[in-house]
Amino acid sequence: MKHQRILLFFALALPASLLLRILQLLFAVDPVTGFYVREYRTAGIALTLVLFAICAVLVFLCFFSFRNPATPPKKSLPLAVVSFLLAAATGFERFANASVAGTLLWQKAVLTVFAVLTVGYLIGFGVGQLASFRLPPVTALIPSGYFLIKIISTFTAVSSLSLISDNLFLLAAECTSLLFYLSFAKLYNGVNEERNFRSLLAWGLTSGVLCLSQSLAHLFLAASATVQDNHSTPAANAFFLAAGLFALIFTLTHFSRRNTEEFLHEDP
Repeated sequence: MKHQRILLFFALALPASLLLRILQLLFAVDPVTGFYVREYRTAGIALTLVLFAICAVLVFLCFFSFRNPATPPKKSLPLAVVSFLLAAATGFERFANASVAGTLLWQKAVLTVFAVLTVGYLIGFGVGQLASFRLPPVTALIPSGYFLIKIISTFTAVSSLSLISDNLFLLAAECTSLLFYLSFAKLYNGVNEERNFRSLLAWGLTSGVLCLSQSLAHLFLAASATVQDNHSTPAANAFFLAAGLFALIFTLTHFSRRNTEEFLHEDP
């Protein structure tokens, strides 16, 4: 499939998903409990299904792409900026939420260790986008380890927050981010090069849509005086905003025309 068509669908999917998420939080979700409001329960579930369907179509289209870049991006100022931004947001989110109830002690310890490692990796990756510096390829696995522990912590949370509908989007954003970073690690370690590029494109764009929809919708509510948002924190919103930006900018940079040599393999 033409890469431009995939980007066109993505350009429509991102604002549509954000709008649906904002409408759902404004009208269908109780800001106190986080559950669907009784009279809008059907609408709330329908909005969830539509948003996930949009993401499923985006993934489907990406797996028919033929644009396979020869190498990862070597130097990119925007990529360096979002790498530093995600490093700062990761550290801020981990230590701001270090004392949050509902997470087991061992999970907090492992999350903290992986957060520190991820911050270090992202700083090194950002420096590598500005100078002749490269981290060992195996270190690209570190961010996926952090997201894996975050998913486990979300699933096993003992607080009532694990039951609210908002966590569907939290888990979806974390799971697609994990898949993106696994493809990211495969790219830098030369694993499954003939197929991995499609996974990288699919999960990079999809995790960007979900992370930005989750974070920007909550930021909109926080800036609005009409609804009080009790089920997100500034640190979590900043983290998912930075994670979404990193996934999108890396994916768009990696699959840019300047970084791609295999143009003749695209469908007419």
